[in-house]
Amino acid sequence: MSREVSSSVDIEVFRAKVLDQIDEAAGEVRRRFISPGLLIDEEYRQAVVAVRRWRDAGSPADAVPAEISTGAAYSDITDEQSAQEIEQSNLMLMAGLQAVRAMRLTGKRAVQMAQSKAEIAQSRTIAFQELSSVVAP
Repeated sequence: MSREVSSSVDIEVFRAKVLDQIDEAAGEVRRRFISPGLLIDEEYRQAVVAVRRWRDAGSPADAVPAEISTGAAYSDITDEQSAQEIEQSNLMLMAGLQAVRAMRLTGKRAVQMAQSKAEIAQSRTIAFQELSSVVAP
């Protein structure tokens, strides 16, 4: 294999590794958005769906979903306040996820456009810095 071909293969292997590293770094940021524990993210999604269905039904006081009432009991607030808390948390989570997605894809695009290992490494550094600046909602 010629030196030029070998160098081209090396840069593409490095590029692929950095692309994966950016995805992993974004995943670590997203994990900070949700409380630790098995399937907690699914529990949050279930609560959001329950609030939407309750709202669609007119928020009947005699048919409050458990996802809302248990949150209200835990926080010593009303069912309405609990529903609002779930909605607000969801909005903040979605905004945070969108920000992480934008940073991840911008970083990956920079890596794809880089022409040398040094440019790839610099793009990775910038992506990591941006992702590390994200504060969980």
